[in-house]
Amino acid sequence: MSEPVAGGGGGAGGGGGAAQGRGRLAVADLMYVLAEGAIATAAAEPRDSARMLVVRRSAPERVEHLVVRDLPGLLPAGMVMVRNVSRVLAARVVGVRRDSGGRVEGLYLSGGAGAGGARGGDGVSGGAGGVGGGGGHEEGVGVGVPRVWRMYLRMKRPRAGVIVDVCLEGDGGGAAEGCAPSGVWLELLRADPSEPGVWEVAVGGRSAGGAGEALGAAGASDAALLERVGRTPLPPYIVSARSRAGWDEAGGASGTGGAGGVGGAGDRARYQAVYAGAEAGSVAAPTAGLHMTAGLIGELVERGVSMADVVLHVGAGTFKPVTAAHVEDHVMHAEWCRVPAATRRALAGARAGVLAVGTTSVRTLESFPELLGGDLGVDVGGQTRLLITPGHRFRFVDALLTNFHLPGSTLMALVAALMARAGEPPSRSAARVVRLYEVAMARGYRFYSYGDAMLILP
Repeated sequence: MSEPVAGGGGGAGGGGGAAQGRGRLAVADLMYVLAEGAIATAAAEPRDSARMLVVRRSAPERVEHLVVRDLPGLLPAGMVMVRNVSRVLAARVVGVRRDSGGRVEGLYLSGGAGAGGARGGDGVSGGAGGVGGGGGHEEGVGVGVPRVWRMYLRMKRPRAGVIVDVCLEGDGGGAAEGCAPSGVWLELLRADPSEPGVWEVAVGGRSAGGAGEALGAAGASDAALLERVGRTPLPPYIVSARSRAGWDEAGGASGTGGAGGVGGAGDRARYQAVYAGAEAGSVAAPTAGLHMTAGLIGELVERGVSMADVVLHVGAGTFKPVTAAHVEDHVMHAEWCRVPAATRRALAGARAGVLAVGTTSVRTLESFPELLGGDLGVDVGGQTRLLITPGHRFRFVDALLTNFHLPGSTLMALVAALMARAGEPPSRSAARVVRLYEVAMARGYRFYSYGDAMLILP
């Protein structure tokens, strides 16, 4: 079913999506008011039953209301679908202080300097000639090397020397009397003076089998240890919405123990794309991919849509709000990304355009302007801080499957950039996106990470 959208304006710039915006984008132009009940606290089941608002850049004044499983009938044979296959870490940690029994919550950010796992570099490193340095993911802590993590910690009166015992999931919330011990502890070492709430912590304890060796001398990766003692890093707005709705720590309504496949193991499976690879590094899910199923992917391939993968490890900066008056003044967080050689070759052979699944796939591709130059037989990778706003000339992306994003966010700015017309002011592009969001709200779409989808076609 389609309907007109008031104020949709004319078509987007043709070709590769160029939009020569004028001026700067005010954060206020990306604001909207969302009802509390519109925040999705659990994902749609099955995954591809999520609703999908469909709009074309060439005719943004009209929209259709479909579901994600309708995708095969909308995409042409010869299109390349690009997916971010980064695996989400079990990055959330809950524990209790040994000195007071107080609850502590933490979010793993990266391996610290002691573990050799820190992610380095601010700009995009590496060119068409090979993989950039810095790695961006930790391969394992060697024997004799202390394990150190950088973590965001929420606790009362943190100080160096405090030891936190990490609790296993399903412990009843992390109260001292209810903490199921994991055998792993954290010792606060030093605060990061540049990032409030961020600490370097030493990691110690015993291995999963109960052996007495220190964890810092074990060969297991940070990802493997977090899989054992960590929890699903759901976004704060989902956790808050669940709390206000009376859900318990397990993720269900009080007394249900997480019934309905959410919370605990349910979230761990559901907050992960079905095509997530072995390379873990994200502390938040690339959420557009949560809508895909193996069956849907199979049908798309049967109809001639090719799959191509990239990796961008989503960092904690994705939760950082834009505090500047203009989006362009926002300082983007660095994230590690990689485009495999096979994907470069797929892009070069695309016959019907490129559909990016999620904004992280867009940013990965657009971070490497010379992606189709040089030797296509090698990977390209490195750190990116790319901020996409109206006026950005899209080199590789023609279409986008995405979710509905937080007001005033850089993700909304990216969507506005893709929907922009050549020569129009950024405020006009932003108004077009806000109007589409208003249509979605009026239709009862669910918003944010576990919410419904928006498909932007050429």
